[in-house]
Amino acid sequence: MLNILVIVHQNSICISDSICLCRLDRFGARCYLRDTLCDSNPCLNNGQCLPWDPSL
Repeated sequence: MLNILVIVHQNSICISDSICLCRLDRFGARCYLRDTLCDSNPCLNNGQCLPWDPSL
């Protein structure tokens, strides 16, 4: 079995060259892209904003 080191953003894990588990606010092939949807704090009344990808 060949093990390949894959560099990803902190707190993210790649289990192969094509499968990465990104933390909640990150996405992309190596989790370097950032989801900024919740940065503007769009929720009212102490609501919690969670990034959501409709393709999942």
